[in-house]
This record gives sequence, C-alpha cells and structure tokens, in this order.
Amino acid sequence: MSESVPNHRYWSPNPTVMVRPSGRAERYCAYRAMTRSVPVHFHSMAEITLVQGGDGTLHIGSHDYPATPWTLGFAPPNVLHGQTQEEPASKLVCMFDLGMIEPLLTRDHLFGHLRSVGERFPAAVVLEEQDREPVAQLFQSLLGERESVQLGGGAVACALITQLLVHFLRTATRGARLEPTERTGTGSERTGSERAGSERAEPASDDYARILAHLWEHFTEPINRASVAKDCGVRPEAVSRMFRQETGESFTTFLARLRLGHALELLQGTSLSAAEIATRSGFDSYRTFARTFVQHHGQSPAAHRASMAADHTRTGTGA
Repeated sequence: MSESVPNHRYWSPNPTVMVRPSGRAERYCAYRAMTRSVPVHFHSMAEITLVQGGDGTLHIGSHDYPATPWTLGFAPPNVLHGQTQEEPASKLVCMFDLGMIEPLLTRDHLFGHLRSVGERFPAAVVLEEQDREPVAQLFQSLLGERESVQLGGGAVACALITQLLVHFLRTATRGARLEPTERTGTGSERTGSERAGSERAEPASDDYARILAHLWEHFTEPINRASVAKDCGVRPEAVSRMFRQETGESFTTFLARLRLGHALELLQGTSLSAAEIATRSGFDSYRTFARTFVQHHGQSPAAHRASMAADHTRTGTGA
C-alpha cells in the first residue's frame, strides 16, 4: 500500500512487522486482506477484525475463538493475538491508537467494559444478522476515509471506530449484568487479557479513564508515575490517590502487575528469551524482571516456562 498520509495520520501497515509497531497518538489504519494465517504477535495498537470468509481460529489472549464469516474480534493493546485458517480468509481490519477514541468511550463508561474484554466478556463474537451490514459498512467507510484529505477526517475516523467498538460491546455483553466489578488486589496469576479488566468496570473519573488508557497502550515502554502524570495532564500525587482509591494498590504495583501479566503471556505463547521478554514487557532490566516475577509467582521465569511446558506435554499425551 502506498497511499499518502492525510492530515489525520492514517498510515499503511507493514505486514512483515509482527511485534510492537511504533506509533504516535491519533493514528489508525484500515485495510482489507486475504490471509491463511497470522503468527501470534502483539503491538501497542488496539485491533478490531471482521472475518468475511473462510474457516479458522482467532487467537486472542489466552483464548481461541472460531473465525467464521461475520466474526468480529477485538484485540486490546499489547495482548497476544493471531489467526490460523484452514483456507484463505477474507477480512477487514482496523488498527488504532486507543487514545484517539478514549474521550468518546469514557462518556458512557464504555471504556470500562472494553477493559473487561477477555475476562468478563469474549474477545470475539458472531454478529447477529441485523448487525452485519451496518458493521461492514462502517469498515467500508473507514476504507474510504483513508483516502480523504477533507477537513475533519480524524473526527470522522474516531466516530467510525467508536461505532465499531459499540457494535462489538453490545454483542459481547448481551445478557450480561453490566455493573462494576469488585476490586481484585494484585491478581498475580492473571493473563494480559484479564489484567485489562481487573479494576472496577466503570472508571470513577475522566482523568482515571485517561490514565488507564495511556497505561494500557504504553506500559511496555519506560514510563513511570511522573511521565504518566505529565502526559495525562494531572499531578503525580493525584495519580497515586486515584489508584489507591480505585484499585487498592499503588500506581507502581499496578504498573508492575500489567508488565508481569504481559510477560507471562510471552513466556507461555512465544519462544522469546526471558531477557527479551523483560525488555518487551517494559522492565528496565532482566534482574528487575526476574526479582519481581519470583516475588509474584514463587519461581523464576525459566522455571515457570518449563513447568508450563511440562503441563502442556502431560495434557497433550492424556497423562
């Protein structure tokens, strides 16, 4: 793809980049693809996919979902995801910085429910018949908007992406009781998908939601309380107070838990070395990662990976 970049920062994805494409805020891409499989990977962008043909599997977090026509899947930022197909599949994809739509999601507490995807709610759903054409049309509008250099292109893209997520959430939460979840403490055994829904489902303030959105996208980077406060336009003391009130733990503990959850996914789902996982999970050194991992899991990263491999082998052989 060779389109020029219009003023709302549309960009063309490089299909060979499978891990953490870099990007600035307020960027998105939308494209149509035919694929047989996509290796498991992660990146700081959120991703929503509409499967239009073929028969296969969507891998999102620690779950597998059937990838049949009219399956709509959502992969949160920094969550492992991929796709395998029995035959080539047609699909529509949109990748986007979560920060560009955070104000819209916060308004009706949609952001809180989105963070529960993969834990309380499934990360892939089959659209009901009345929703299929509207969702396909939203993707088509995004494909058209990428070519546009008209005034307000970014606002149009934000609105279209938000509508896609609303369709996804309405289907994923159908029949569920939409109420705040309980505070859950450290939750050291949760996966990366589960960590996203570990706080209360409805954020107490726009500031808190904005900080959570920022953390969700950037926890794999060298951030800290001061940098997050600056980027989100609040005082560092306010950040600490919000996390104590909303999660019952410090900002530093919460950030470490996000990074550990991601590291656990990488240990279980990739062949990356422990040192590489430490770097890609946001730890400043392998020593810090190993020490924190032992504190939370009672064993080293290498021992945990070996234990998981042994469990998988026993399960696979029916032992």
